[in-house]
Amino acid sequence: MTRTTIARSKVCALALTLGAGLALPASAGMPAAMDRLPNDAVLVVGVENIADFRSNLEALAARFNAPLETDDLDELLDADGLDADGSVAFAVFPGAEGEPIELEGENARAVVVVEVDSYDQFVEGFGGTPAAGIVSVDADGETIFLKNIGDGFAAVAPNAEVLEGFDGKGGNAAGFQSMFGDNGMALAASSDAFVAANVQALAPMMREGVEQMRDQMEMMAQMAGPQGEQMTQSMVFIDALADGFLGDGLAGLAGLTLSDDGVSIDLAANFREGSEVAGFFSAPGDTAKLFARLPDMPYYFAAAADMASPGLRTLVTNMAEMQAELTPEGAQAMDFSKMMTDSTGFAMVMGTTPAIMGGLFTNTVGYFSSDNPAQTRDAWKAAYADGAEMSMQGMTMSGEYNENALEIAGASVDSWSMTMTPDANNPAAMQMRQMMAMMYGPAGGPSGYTAEAGGGLVSAFSQNQGTMALAINAANEGNGLSVNDRIMKALPDGSSSVVLVGIGSIGETVTGFMAMMGGGPNIEIPGDLPPIAIGTATDHGGTHTRVYIPMEILDTVAEIAAEMNGGGGGNGGNNGGAPRF
Repeated sequence: MTRTTIARSKVCALALTLGAGLALPASAGMPAAMDRLPNDAVLVVGVENIADFRSNLEALAARFNAPLETDDLDELLDADGLDADGSVAFAVFPGAEGEPIELEGENARAVVVVEVDSYDQFVEGFGGTPAAGIVSVDADGETIFLKNIGDGFAAVAPNAEVLEGFDGKGGNAAGFQSMFGDNGMALAASSDAFVAANVQALAPMMREGVEQMRDQMEMMAQMAGPQGEQMTQSMVFIDALADGFLGDGLAGLAGLTLSDDGVSIDLAANFREGSEVAGFFSAPGDTAKLFARLPDMPYYFAAAADMASPGLRTLVTNMAEMQAELTPEGAQAMDFSKMMTDSTGFAMVMGTTPAIMGGLFTNTVGYFSSDNPAQTRDAWKAAYADGAEMSMQGMTMSGEYNENALEIAGASVDSWSMTMTPDANNPAAMQMRQMMAMMYGPAGGPSGYTAEAGGGLVSAFSQNQGTMALAINAANEGNGLSVNDRIMKALPDGSSSVVLVGIGSIGETVTGFMAMMGGGPNIEIPGDLPPIAIGTATDHGGTHTRVYIPMEILDTVAEIAAEMNGGGGGNGGNNGGAPRF
């Protein structure tokens, strides 16, 4: 028989390995072993099929010609009596009040539940003798404990005390479903990876972390002098987010999916029913209609957010009011909070530019849907109004706004600009001036056109009449930028916000710039690569965010890595610096 050598310290190491990429089929809702874990666990990890889990990791590692380091998992799969096609679940339990949560060592309050074909063979595989109750076995000189919890399940723990209080009875799946909510269960059902945290059980420890972060930021703000005010403002927002999440949050989840189509990383949160925070997230969104109001063009980035639901409108209003309270007197220039509260959604595309040094925002366009476009236009004007002035890090900014400056594509268009004057004696201001020149071109600062169109407000972020004409026509006709079905279907249903990253366009621009400057490797990046997509659903009293990376991008990265490393040789046998899994 095979002597399984999983030491006590490896019980939790194995669980962390499982949490890095769990094999949960898309048709499943929850691994069977999780039904054996109590609902008061502070952290749970689940694997539906151990063999499939390893197979998924092998497939991803093979694409990068990278070594696969899963020794702990291999040892588990080699154990006699284990059902390799069965599920595994891991839980960390709360300790006594005031005691820290420990994941390793003799005091670790953790247990792994596995499916077995034969419990007796499983014990013998560890070199133990099958017996009733808790069985201790020696593993690499350390003692771990096993227990038969019936119906083909066994429990493994680093100390006997945990198993004594763990009966492993089933019937807990419904409790987890209630804690996870619709968004959490959607994550579990669609992900290959699945880890969940009990927010209320972890709240005291997480609050300590927030307090430590606040203390550190306050110290940094004091040392930064006047520039530290921004840190102080950021901490106010962080406190508000932490209070909402820790006060009303029930579960926080993370997921991972590995497939031939691509890799997805998911995050989800579920909030207490009837709470204020849950009320913010109460309806699905429709970003496709907003993208369609943008001109169809190659892009570096594109984004859309549908904020028409009452819950999101309240959230945006609350954030705008908080920002207004924090904004120092005389720093209202370029304050778009009023415009955001007037808008029911927005979309923006940062189109590619033929000359990167001529201004990254040359082909950038924004569309803001509104029930009152004229009012939204007034809010935009207020941000750039004549005489509006603010100072930041040695840079003085003053706005200029000209109503009805010209006509483009049959629409009355306003022009606007922001003049940025640096303090020659301030190094930070001079650096910012150089950055502004790269972002905005010869203008050296934000400038552009604004007009009402398509039931909202359209703005071009450069005074390029051709770009503005495209923007007005697309907004009026609603048949502009479209996102292919594959990308949209890969994101959570009813996503209210979507961000697209045009990796192909970015890669072409960067490599072209490097070649122009006479440096960098000779790399070809396909311009037709699909984008990386990030979508967030805000419905059912919670959120579900997914980052989707199409496999074409990963294959391109692998090809570039292989080319740069001469086919994967050298570097001490580490496949030329290939990633390790």
